[in-house]
This record gives sequence, structure tokens and C-alpha cells, in this order.
Amino acid sequence: MQADLLDVLTRLASASNIRCMRVTPPFDGLDQFDYGLRKALDPYFDWQEFGSLLLQSTPSNTLLFAEGTFELQFALFRIPDEENAVFMIGPWLPPSAAKNPAAGHAVTLVRKAMTLYRATITGCGFCRAAVSRLPSWQLFP
Repeated sequence: MQADLLDVLTRLASASNIRCMRVTPPFDGLDQFDYGLRKALDPYFDWQEFGSLLLQSTPSNTLLFAEGTFELQFALFRIPDEENAVFMIGPWLPPSAAKNPAAGHAVTLVRKAMTLYRATITGCGFCRAAVSRLPSWQLFP
């Protein structure tokens, strides 16, 4: 049985009420990436430009941690073997702002999930070609 690793990652994140989404052109649904907060505050926000910026700013073989305008945190990485596709995890509140103590463990959860993701694709014979393009995950705290 072959598991969809992005589905596994999504399930792990959703256990802590953290959403995951694919960011791909034409960027449908991207206005809900922060549960609609930015859309509610700025109805004229350019989602196409924002989606393009995410694609341009997320290098291959890298796990990025980002903090948005409203102190919401996200993790992003390019989806291996998919052109123009970024996987976004979040948002979550930083531990200092979280009222729920479990939310403070979100970064640890994401890092463990990404370690599992990389270990799984490394061990999978079908994915060994992809591993050569993923020499290591670079974590930016």
C-alpha cells in the first residue's frame, strides 16, 4: 500500500487544527489561507500576485518558516515533481501568543512531520530519483 505523503502530512497537521493547502495557479481558494482574515480586511488584495510571489519565493529542497503580517506563522515547501506547486502549512500562532498550550507545539509537529516525509521518500524505491533532487531539508527557524 502506497500512502500519499502530503495527505499524511495534512492529517498530522489537522490533528492540531492546522490547515494545509496546495498553492498552484490559478490560485483558487488562496484567499482562505488565513481563514479569510486578509480577505475580510482588504477586499481588494491581489491574490494572483500573492500566489505568484509564493511560487517565486519558495526555493526547491527547502522548508521555509514564515511569519505573516498578523503574527500568524506558516511553513512552505515546493512539492517535489510538481511544477508551479507549493505546499503551505498553517497558520498557527507563535507559542508566545497562543492561548492553547498545544498550539505552542505546532512548529515541532511540522518539523517532525517533514522529517517523516523526507525519511519516507528516502526509503521508498519508487521515490529514489526524487531524493537525488532533495539532498536535505533546510530548516529556517
